[in-house]
Amino acid sequence: MAGHMAGALRITGGRLARRRLRVPAAADRGALRPTSDKVRAALFSALASGAGAALEGARVLDLFAGSGALAIEALSRGAAHALLVERDRASARVVEENLASLGLVEVAGVRCDDAARTLRALPAQSVDLCFVDPPYAHTVTSLYPDLVRVLAPGGVLVLERDRRTGDPSPVGLSPIFERVYGDTRVVMLQRAPRAQGHAGDRTEETCVVTTAAIYPGSFDPLTNGHVDILTRGLKMFDRVILAIANNPQKSPLFSVDERLDLARACLGAVKGIEIDAFDGLVVDYAQKKKVGVLLRGLRAVSDFEYEFQLASMNRKLAPKVDTVFMMTSEESFYLSSRLVREVATFGGSVRGMVPDPVFDALEKKLGRGSKKK
Repeated sequence: MAGHMAGALRITGGRLARRRLRVPAAADRGALRPTSDKVRAALFSALASGAGAALEGARVLDLFAGSGALAIEALSRGAAHALLVERDRASARVVEENLASLGLVEVAGVRCDDAARTLRALPAQSVDLCFVDPPYAHTVTSLYPDLVRVLAPGGVLVLERDRRTGDPSPVGLSPIFERVYGDTRVVMLQRAPRAQGHAGDRTEETCVVTTAAIYPGSFDPLTNGHVDILTRGLKMFDRVILAIANNPQKSPLFSVDERLDLARACLGAVKGIEIDAFDGLVVDYAQKKKVGVLLRGLRAVSDFEYEFQLASMNRKLAPKVDTVFMMTSEESFYLSSRLVREVATFGGSVRGMVPDPVFDALEKKLGRGSKKK
């Protein structure tokens, strides 16, 4: 096979430091982009310094193995076992030869298969450290749900991508490290560790994965359509922040403080919902709160054009903040704060369109006291 090798890499640390690895011929065709020794050394230095789970005893998955350098480096530095996945048969044979030459056959396996199919076959929470270093043209977002599923509590996902690529972060993982090396961007994301019970508590450990989203808007006033999006959002996220925008260019019916009080009266007892207000750009607020998802509701096709434009601008301003759209339910698709204000102002009843505390506040604000329409 030596005549078919594109070159050699060197293990940078651990018990196999300075040992050489062969690189498959696919590298000559541009189908393989081995992680350089310099980047690999920096990556593992970050892992060793506390950015993520400990390498000692780790179960490793290398989804686009290439030469196998990343998984082999992990084994050299104390990992217990590794599964290396490479769909190209010739490259997979080179990985097998590298493992054999280093005496790692008993602690590593090679699977010549597609990354997505391999992920689906793996048990949940069976991986402590996962490397995903595909060709730059390969999309990885479709792998996210299974990547999150197979990661154990405290497990780390290491993504290597083109520095110009703006892949969103997987929901359920938190960014812990990001660095650019030349044309390569290395991102590490971690699943939340297990939450330990109190001392003496015999209850089993539970895995707590905290995910959050911000639901921004003026909410002047809060409607049942907003409540619908919030409660359904809690099925997707552990925590949803109702973020009330303070826009001095508008003339709101209710002040920010009044809107905060109404939101607390309607939703303050709902577990998982936080209520807050913000000034300025919502992406700046999201970064301040360390939340990477904005939740938005769509009522009709006409909403989409504006919301898409807004989401694109937010992504331009803050590439790490993504927008998730939810369709409003049939019962609320016609509702908007503007229409509720107009109907109420002209004496129409909005009962059933807004929560009861909001209905009462509208009646009082518009001088109708406790009168019920």
